[in-house]
Amino acid sequence: RPVADCLRDPGGVSAVEFALIAPFLILIYLGTIELSLMLIADRKVTSTASTLGDLVARDTVVDECDIDDIFAASRIIFQPNDSASAQMRVTSILNNAGTYTVDWSEARGPNDSGGSTTIVPITTAELASRTFNANLITDGGSVVYAEVSYFHQALFVNYSAVDGNANLSDEFFVRPRRTDSVVRDTTAMTCP
Repeated sequence: RPVADCLRDPGGVSAVEFALIAPFLILIYLGTIELSLMLIADRKVTSTASTLGDLVARDTVVDECDIDDIFAASRIIFQPNDSASAQMRVTSILNNAGTYTVDWSEARGPNDSGGSTTIVPITTAELASRTFNANLITDGGSVVYAEVSYFHQALFVNYSAVDGNANLSDEFFVRPRRTDSVVRDTTAMTCP
């Protein structure tokens, strides 16, 4: 009789149901937070790539101080994410009778493993391995090509069987605004 009374007693049903459902609710809640943080980081990468290209395309000539300022301004967009781990590269690409060549390229940022090795400027050989829209650059013209990549490290998912880390990247093409080609002044100077 006591066992039968326990089986018919509805008092603990809610506690048992909650104990069964709670892990899934917590998992969904943490997953939503993680997905939101990754989407925010992805939007930051896109915004940074467009800003990096746009700031260079506004000038006619960029020197070392200008480049440093442009990269510093682009890193501010990453706030509150860790901008020190973002890799950024900006390149001026020329079209010489249908052949794309690198006029100049500048890069800043650590490698994917978080080490001190910086991303290197793009070379004409590396550029040749990429595919571009044939109508992207008119013959004799140029385009500013900005690339940003960022290793997003998940907050919660790293502690489970699911890998929540992601390599986020974006690229942006913009034509120079006031000139056919943005010139890179390589004169040595001291920046303020």
